Amino acid sequence: MIISYTGIELPEGKVKYHDPVLKALVEKDNPKKVSPMFFEFIKEDFPNSFAIVIPESNLLDLLILDMEKIETRLSRSSSDNEINILNKCMDVLEKEKPLCDIEFDEPEKDLMKELAPFSLKPVALI
Repeated sequence: MIISYTGIELPEGKVKYHDPVLKALVEKDNPKKVSPMFFEFIKEDFPNSFAIVIPESNLLDLLILDMEKIETRLSRSSSDNEINILNKCMDVLEKEKPLCDIEFDEPEKDLMKELAPFSLKPVALI
């Protein structure tokens, strides 16, 4: 799992996650092979990451990137439904909240997958 970060000092690289549940299962079943989960921390690689870790003070930088994407899409869009969804997203972003904090229905999810805003990914604020 790739986790992107910015605004904090972390070493880049892979880290093995020691899961106590996995450990208990291994002790119980004694499998031939165990594949633990790895997290890969990469600085500022938002498009390719599964989650984003940033300080609260840098949240606006992330939201501004999404606002620019949505504004560009709004200027090109001709569908009323798409415009309504994009305006809903802009309202959330203008309240300084990431898009991962709101629920989308199926047509909205399809548009969000296509648009791929950064704040739609899980965001951990520190």
